[in-house]
Amino acid sequence: MGAWLCWLLTRPQALLQIPAFRFSLQVGGGVVFALTVAAFWLDLVNRAEDRVVNAIALFASGAGNSTVLETLMGAEVGLDGLYGPNAHLPFARLQGADLSGIKLSGAYLLSANFNGADLWGADLSGAYLRRATLLEATLVEADLTSAKLSEADLSKAELMGAALSSANLTLADLSWGDLWLADLTGANLSGANLWGTNLTGADLSGARLELANLKIANLLGANLSGANLHQADLSGADLWQANLSGANLGTARNLTQEQLHRACGDGETVLPVGLKCNIANDLRCLRASRS
Repeated sequence: MGAWLCWLLTRPQALLQIPAFRFSLQVGGGVVFALTVAAFWLDLVNRAEDRVVNAIALFASGAGNSTVLETLMGAEVGLDGLYGPNAHLPFARLQGADLSGIKLSGAYLLSANFNGADLWGADLSGAYLRRATLLEATLVEADLTSAKLSEADLSKAELMGAALSSANLTLADLSWGDLWLADLTGANLSGANLWGTNLTGADLSGARLELANLKIANLLGANLSGANLHQADLSGADLWQANLSGANLGTARNLTQEQLHRACGDGETVLPVGLKCNIANDLRCLRASRS
């Protein structure tokens, strides 16, 4: 027994004196350490992936919130095309984010920050965006049907071809925005700021524009049939080929005969006293629209 214990105590010491043995121990220890680090890293990656998968699942279930979104953004996951109807995201900070094609129909986005964000083709139909900021945001062909955008900042935003029918844009700022061919049928733009806004070819039929600021707005070929422009300011607005059939401009401010000379209305068009409008389909209207 004593000899055995002596061997156990002395043999390792003897082995350690051999350079090749010491080198083998060092290499083996390094391999074990590397494998441990790799296992730890893979565990972290798997956990991160699980968090992302869970976050996407929560978002898709309609339980999306700012924490979920921050998890996705922190993981640098592309948010384009993400599906999150009825998400609860008040005060969300999404400035400059790529959200093209994102599905946020019915989402609660009170005072959310979308400044400079890319929302090309996004679905925001029925979304609550009151006081949201979308300064210089890209909303080309976005669906904002029935969206609540009262007091929202959409100045310099690109909304070409966007669907805004029945949207609530009361007191919204759309100044210098581009709404070329946008659908604003039945939209409420009461008190909205449309200073310098491009509304070329836009459909504003049946829209409410009471007290709206349309100074130097471009309404070339816009459809304003049945629109209410009570006390709207049309100073310098371009009404070339605009359809004013059935529109109420009886109390519109700063509207001139020169502006109306190239616009077209009908017998239902209401104008300020002393002003008149060419009748749609009348030869004089057709000539004027081409001048």
